[in-house]
Amino acid sequence: MGAGWLVLLGLVASGPEIHGTLFLRYLYGQNARGTISAFQIPRTYLTVRGTAPFPEVPVRWTYRLTLDSRQVEDLGRVAYVKYAYLAVEAPGIEVRWGQIPTPWIHHAEKVWGLRAVAPVALDRWHVLSSADRGLSLALFRRAPVTLELAVVNGEGYRQAEPDPFKDGIAWLRLRGRGLALYGYVHRGRVNTHRWYRNRYAVAVALRSPQAGLWLEGVQAEDGSRDTLTVRRGVSVFGRWEGPGVPFHGLRAGVYLRYDAFGPSEEIAQWLVLGVFLRVPATPVHLVALSLETEGTSEYRLALVADLRF
Repeated sequence: MGAGWLVLLGLVASGPEIHGTLFLRYLYGQNARGTISAFQIPRTYLTVRGTAPFPEVPVRWTYRLTLDSRQVEDLGRVAYVKYAYLAVEAPGIEVRWGQIPTPWIHHAEKVWGLRAVAPVALDRWHVLSSADRGLSLALFRRAPVTLELAVVNGEGYRQAEPDPFKDGIAWLRLRGRGLALYGYVHRGRVNTHRWYRNRYAVAVALRSPQAGLWLEGVQAEDGSRDTLTVRRGVSVFGRWEGPGVPFHGLRAGVYLRYDAFGPSEEIAQWLVLGVFLRVPATPVHLVALSLETEGTSEYRLALVADLRF
């Protein structure tokens, strides 16, 4: 029997793992249109994963399929395929092909750790998509120096590719003793009229099992060489989580985050602070209470639950 058939049988025999994630939120606040008071289900995720070793060598195949649904104003609930890829993993190396996570958002969310409260800055600003269709190569994955390269459509996971051009991505991390430095370059063309889509980002992070600190700077360039629009931004956040309470394992924490982004003449600002509680060994991964302000006239109080099944 050929090696390909052995891999296929291994994937089937090992059985997939199925996980679900559900974000619940109650929002109360004020914006330009008036008072907000709403129960919401911002996102739901259903993930299927599987893995199988490659015969007689230290290599394994993995796959992932994640379905995503979200509330869209005037459209109701809309469903997407978020991730759908096949990966080959060897010591220190991983190749992914399909609809893959984009590296900057994927790794920034590991430090932020509060996706149910808000996406990380580049995702929240719609500067980068959290997933795209393409091919990626990760090198030295657990070493002090990690490099990830990718070629993607550049349109994100909710849109089709309208032209033959592709975007190139390079992501670099240097880390040691809880400190990490990140660099990111994303360059692309949108169409034959030389419309560019370039993103550059750097960040420094301090991370431990109980805390995370992050300082990020980003520049986004969109347009032709003659009419290039440049937007710049920063994101700063801190998160601290206390030790578990004896006999119950409950863990409480606090967080604070500030984002600012836009062209120099029109910077949008957003601030969130809050407290959260984790309940281990239950579906309640996180419950958080947040106060958000945006600009000078908008505020929101949000009660959020992140449930895992």
